[in-house]
Amino acid sequence: MPSVSIDHRQAAIDAVQYLINRGHRRIALISANEDYLWARQRHEGYEYALRRAGIPVEPQLVRTARGTDYVHGMEAAGTLLAMEQPPTAVFAVSDTLAIGAIKAFRRVGRRVPEDIAVLGFDDIPVAHVFEPGLTTIAQPVRELGATAAEMLLKRLDGGSAESCTLQHALVVRASA
Repeated sequence: MPSVSIDHRQAAIDAVQYLINRGHRRIALISANEDYLWARQRHEGYEYALRRAGIPVEPQLVRTARGTDYVHGMEAAGTLLAMEQPPTAVFAVSDTLAIGAIKAFRRVGRRVPEDIAVLGFDDIPVAHVFEPGLTTIAQPVRELGATAAEMLLKRLDGGSAESCTLQHALVVRASA
């Protein structure tokens, strides 16, 4: 079946590379259940970016959240805070997980981004009004939907449609 998406792996590489370029070397990942292809691809991109930069992948810096709601980001961040050497940055595979992480960090007095940088994924509407504004990977949601609809209409009309990959964008705000 043809599909329309972004390159989740490359988007994650871009996100982690941004954190590396900002001087971070202990970058944690808050992931989602990797039964989701997008979560698996974002995890792969995280590891690839670290390896490419010569930074060892530390399994203890990877947390798989029990879900993608804010509370699950808070839980995952709490386990990172309990580490002897906590990370200096976090890449979360969704904005909701990232915002939950920021809430957890702030509750214990950690400043974002001064003490720990946080970068999310999706650019949900609240990302730009949340404080601090969330640095994130934006997906072209409207274009994804419109392209998918066009592909469906083509197929219903007896034609064929090719899979399509659209561009993502790194949106820099105050959290990283």
